[in-house]
Amino acid sequence: MLASLMNATNRTQRIVALVFAVVMVAGLAGVIQMAVTSLYSGYTAIDEKRALLGKLKAIATAGVSFEAQLLPENDGNPMLLSGENEAVMSAALQSWLQDVVGTAGGQINSVNNVSETGENGFRMIGLKANLSGSMEVVHRTIASIENNQPRLFIKEVVLNSTYQQTSAEENLPAELTATIVFLGASGAPGKPL
Repeated sequence: MLASLMNATNRTQRIVALVFAVVMVAGLAGVIQMAVTSLYSGYTAIDEKRALLGKLKAIATAGVSFEAQLLPENDGNPMLLSGENEAVMSAALQSWLQDVVGTAGGQINSVNNVSETGENGFRMIGLKANLSGSMEVVHRTIASIENNQPRLFIKEVVLNSTYQQTSAEENLPAELTATIVFLGASGAPGKPL
């Protein structure tokens, strides 16, 4: 075959040389494209790992700030809310809840004070809060309320979704509104505030 190519006309030899050059250029372009694709996928994997590392750092930071967000303990009894009166205790709870929800990435829509006499005559003071955010925001807020010292009790939680899926291909996170009623004991039975 090589001998027949050597004996071919000049025009045929030029065409074969041109085809050979085109094949070589196409092969080189394919190798370059594979190298670029490999680098791009490597950079994409690195970006995904950086994003994951950022999320893990955020979780670690949230854990530290979560511990720092606990309400100050009552000097007499760490299980009771402290404050001069109901207004001071409610204001402290509102400030604490604003920090918790803000750190979790949510938003408080409204807050109402709640007070009632609980079991065994304990005076219970708390809040009815309406907040909005993702499921993670609601979960972090509830976890903060349940793990707080002085102990807070969740009396009621109502969740509503404000997200409506418009197509089967959408995979957006659900936006929730949550109404949470929680209470804490403010003093011994029969003891005025």
